[in-house]
Amino acid sequence: MQYRRLGNTDFNVSQYALGTMMMGSMGNNDPAECLQMVHKALHSGINLIDTAPFYSNGESESLLGDALQGMREQVVVSTKFTLNPDRSLPLKEEITQQVNASLKRLRTDYIDIYHLARFDYTTPIAEILHVLNQLVAQGKIRAYGTSMFSSDQIVESQWQSSEIGVPSFVSEQPNYSILSRSIEANVLPVCQRFQVGVIVWSPLEGSWLTGRYLTQEDLAGNNRISFSAKWTGRELDASSPAILAKLNSVQQLNKVAEEAGISLRHMAMAFATAHPAITSAIAGPRTLSQLDDLIECSNLVLSNETLDKIDAIAAPGTNFSGVNLTAVPEGLRSVEMRRREPV
Repeated sequence: MQYRRLGNTDFNVSQYALGTMMMGSMGNNDPAECLQMVHKALHSGINLIDTAPFYSNGESESLLGDALQGMREQVVVSTKFTLNPDRSLPLKEEITQQVNASLKRLRTDYIDIYHLARFDYTTPIAEILHVLNQLVAQGKIRAYGTSMFSSDQIVESQWQSSEIGVPSFVSEQPNYSILSRSIEANVLPVCQRFQVGVIVWSPLEGSWLTGRYLTQEDLAGNNRISFSAKWTGRELDASSPAILAKLNSVQQLNKVAEEAGISLRHMAMAFATAHPAITSAIAGPRTLSQLDDLIECSNLVLSNETLDKIDAIAAPGTNFSGVNLTAVPEGLRSVEMRRREPV
């Protein structure tokens, strides 16, 4: 397992991180297997584990907390704060309350990296930075980061932190895969400029790049892709132009992987850590065998020839818009933010 420094912090983290979204009722309901996955990940050299209170309604954090008893010092734990637009509490109390709840579920005294899940358009970023810095001073979190911030929001955060004299966000968690490459245009260069670590999620594009879904027939029934669509409030239409285009690209990418003598999922994971701005890629296995497969490719490096072939199919800086719905920025997802109020 390779290790990389996370931005300008003292954290040296594994280039693959264990994501726990599939641990609990959203994925794996077997607590014993979830515990085994955490321990196997640690023994394989993975030292960065990502979770969130909204994964299985807190169950993911609780399972991780159970698994880390006696092993806490070996792990860099990342969890998240979700800004609630309908919150009744002042921001400081809301963040503090969520941090305390996560600490209790994780059965720990501190969180290594506390990520702000999406930009809050209703609260000045300086106010949020002040609250997070106070939590660092209290020893409840060691550092704080962001998730799904645009390049201008990252720049604003860096400027605001300098203005008010507090440390800024040390990491960003964007969506990134062979089929979701928009961050290459602006987000990744900005992160490099400000020495912000980048921990990408969904490198397998929500199972699209596992090699299991190559035809329309493969999309039938209950599966991870249909589940993800329902989770975002939509039904999967396997005959839509967007889905057909995505299937065509996946088929081409599968041929590239075969020519390189590797599996599509291994190629996708190696691609996600090939960009020099990226520190680590989060994989969220549901089973122990899926974790074993991830560990197997942990030292894979793609050749320039393979990377060139990938670029020819999925151009740098481009996305398959409208398919990975959870990755669409709020400014595009929200109709209210794109239209003036009728006069």
